[in-house]
Amino acid sequence: MNQNINIQTAVPVYEQIANFIRQQIQSGEIKASEKLPSSHVLSRQWRVNRTAIDKAMNLLVEADLIERRRKRGTFVKSDTDKAVIGLLVGPFLTTESVHFHRALVRFIDLEIQRMKGCRWICQVYDGLTELKVNADFQSTSVHRRLASDLQNCSFKGLIELGAGLNDCPCLKNLPPPPTVRLGVPREAGQAHVLMDTYQFGWDAVKWMQGHSLKKMVILRSSNVYFDDPRDVQGARDAASSLCFSEPQVFNLQYEWVSGAQLEEMVYQKTLQLIDRWTRENDWPDVLLIADDIMTRAVSLAMIRRGVEIPSRLTVISGANEGIEHYYGIPVMRYIFPTRKVARELLRLLQSQITGQVLNENFEKITGRWNEDERTGVNNETIRWLDSLQNDGELVQMENSNS
Repeated sequence: MNQNINIQTAVPVYEQIANFIRQQIQSGEIKASEKLPSSHVLSRQWRVNRTAIDKAMNLLVEADLIERRRKRGTFVKSDTDKAVIGLLVGPFLTTESVHFHRALVRFIDLEIQRMKGCRWICQVYDGLTELKVNADFQSTSVHRRLASDLQNCSFKGLIELGAGLNDCPCLKNLPPPPTVRLGVPREAGQAHVLMDTYQFGWDAVKWMQGHSLKKMVILRSSNVYFDDPRDVQGARDAASSLCFSEPQVFNLQYEWVSGAQLEEMVYQKTLQLIDRWTRENDWPDVLLIADDIMTRAVSLAMIRRGVEIPSRLTVISGANEGIEHYYGIPVMRYIFPTRKVARELLRLLQSQITGQVLNENFEKITGRWNEDERTGVNNETIRWLDSLQNDGELVQMENSNS
């Protein structure tokens, strides 16, 4: 049980030893209740004096990782198999529109309860993406709490849910904990699990072919800091392979807006599109919408303008398992299995913790079709929409690809 000491670093020798033993316990290499070698043996193995070993042991005792028993030796504490899994979440979970992240956190917790012999518990750190753009990020309470908890002996690993913390200061000064990521592949940190939105776009065009439809419009939104345009690419590639005209894309870009503000942006844009299609008598066969939050706003706009769905056009929306929205019109939903995402993230994390090397390929999670035939909308919702229009101007930028 030793590794090479790096005498070139500013980190003291005893801290390097303590960090190495901590990592060995967290990864399961050193088991709960296992007796550690004596200070004399460790000093010979590490080729350091016993003072450095004693200081390292004191750090591990303070971390509540080991215990010293008089005349018996030093043991790994028996309760260290109950470990904390940190869930690093990009948006704030209290944000009304963050339905997917809330559902995923819930499914992760449920899947942990189903894992036999697993005593993991989840600790959530949310709002990290929004806080990270703050120049004073390191002084925020969530960063201080995460930095402190990472020192905790029972922290087994991390699951990143759109947090993008590869350059986070609190992760730089510690041995990197096992980490799995959900999201978009990026140079700085490759995702391990991806929602296969490319297949969503491809399958939508194939569905059109099966129903003798050919013209598609895609309505989507993207944050100026990150975007995942694979749904558009999938639709374009499928259209090209079938000799269909390329889908027309309307992309609403935003910086930071609330769920209600995003819905208002989509609602107003949909009204403009409906008026344009009516004026030019040039309606698409299919309106493809990136997610179900946008679909709520699109549906209300369709109802407001009296558009008959699906006789005038078919609405297709991306959606997620465990999230139900009332649209008020028939919608073809392409549902991504949120529980499967949770299960895959935990499987990969468990593999990392036990020392297995992960496959370099992404684990792609594909969706499935589900028809939603619910109809109707109440007057209270219409009055709510009218009130939104009087709340002032929203900062938005629009990109339209014809």
